[in-house]
Amino acid sequence: MKKMIVRADDVGYTHVFNIGTFESIDNGIVTSADVILESPGTVEALEFLRERPWLSIGWHSHFWFSPVLPVEQVQSLLIPGTNRFRPDIGTTDEIDAGELEAECHAQMKRCLQILGRVPDTTDLTSAKTVFNAVKQKICDDYGIVYNFATKGDRSGIKYPDEKWKSRNIYIPAPAFAYEKVFTDSLTEQYEEYDPSGTTWRTRTKCWSCPTM
Repeated sequence: MKKMIVRADDVGYTHVFNIGTFESIDNGIVTSADVILESPGTVEALEFLRERPWLSIGWHSHFWFSPVLPVEQVQSLLIPGTNRFRPDIGTTDEIDAGELEAECHAQMKRCLQILGRVPDTTDLTSAKTVFNAVKQKICDDYGIVYNFATKGDRSGIKYPDEKWKSRNIYIPAPAFAYEKVFTDSLTEQYEEYDPSGTTWRTRTKCWSCPTM
């Protein structure tokens, strides 16, 4: 039997964002929540999720906002003169690995203190960056599962690590969904996938053609 997991993305982004997310969880739509651990709505989100222990929790490591640690301890991670993370933190080699590791530990400590556990899962890219190397170490230290699913994206298919392949977990690429939301064209490009495999097929749907 196939099962579908509905994941809420960017949980904890802001209070307003949380309102809709919480409603979708309590109405039985969402079954998995990926939480940002350093954003304005993080504490509220973790407190909410603590009361719903049946949900799977993911670590959405965006590093979009401000550090959990005092700014003077993580200067290489920040935009100079601010308390905000630098936008290229995931790709640059100019950040200090020790500072990043300390910040990640602080985020996990926050999660443990409020939620009572660390996230169950996350995702890693194949990029050879300081950010990726430190994130993988943190995941290994805390037992966070990563690279567990087959994913479709613009560059092709990303397969899971060998130990998870037998689970046959497939995640449709979100980029295609975003394209549908932001287009105002009469022609919509949409994707279909074979749930028993990973073959993508592109079709064109014309809104003026009721038979399609």
